Amino acid sequence: MRTKYKLFSILFSAIFVFSLTACAPNAGNDKQKIYISGEMLAKNIIEYYFTASEQISYANNYQMELANLLTSQSIDNETFGAFNLIEDANERIKLFSEYIAILEEMQKPDSPNKNPKQKIFNLLKILENQNICSEDTVKLLQEYISANQFDMNIAVYETTSLMFEVWENDVLSWQKILNKSYDEYVALVEQIPADVFDEAKLTKFVYEPYQGKQTLVDVYKLNMKKEAFEQKANFLNKTIFLLNTFLDLKTLYFQFSNQNSDEGYVEFTNTHIYNALVNFEENNKQNN
Repeated sequence: MRTKYKLFSILFSAIFVFSLTACAPNAGNDKQKIYISGEMLAKNIIEYYFTASEQISYANNYQMELANLLTSQSIDNETFGAFNLIEDANERIKLFSEYIAILEEMQKPDSPNKNPKQKIFNLLKILENQNICSEDTVKLLQEYISANQFDMNIAVYETTSLMFEVWENDVLSWQKILNKSYDEYVALVEQIPADVFDEAKLTKFVYEPYQGKQTLVDVYKLNMKKEAFEQKANFLNKTIFLLNTFLDLKTLYFQFSNQNSDEGYVEFTNTHIYNALVNFEENNKQNN
């Protein structure tokens, strides 16, 4: 599924670029703040690529071993074959690190030396190599920033749109992988024979007031499925939060690149994004 959010018309923007002022509509501190929010988001996404790689790889190995041990069957390995997350994660980390470098450049005070052009070129080159986004879309942005004069805030907005598309596509891929993995795990649990369970030990793990080995086995299996579902839901909910926050950031940068942007809206939206990310990081620390 391709993203519904298409690259804002760079050619159209180019028509107006000479009429735009070199400075953003907000004060310097406000300009720095909105790019700090973007940097925070990108760093959280990079951290999540690390987590995603480790968790999905572990889940795959664990489920395969459990299938062989308890049922003498194996889970369809194609579940993880369609999206090599470990390899792609390393490439995505490189890509988002380049995006952070662009945002750090934009936080510098305005001067003739401030120019994110080369860093944007570097990012676009990585996108080309990974073959993630539309080749025509990438070329349009390359042409735009190759002009003698271009608006830096528009260029960052367009770059952010591409990065949003990358993250959205990966989130959708992870949803597909984890949903299929969960369904196969549930099917596997249902096939575990009752005689592999020790009734005396089951009573230590099943806290509900039930009796009879088959009942205890069924309740224990239900808890196994519940735990797997909660792990999957927690994992995906975080990716969706970051995706929604990324969409807010993309909208913020679009407004900020507009000469007639609403300063109140820009400030409000940026504060919302920043506070949401702070809370997200604090909750992650508490749960780790």
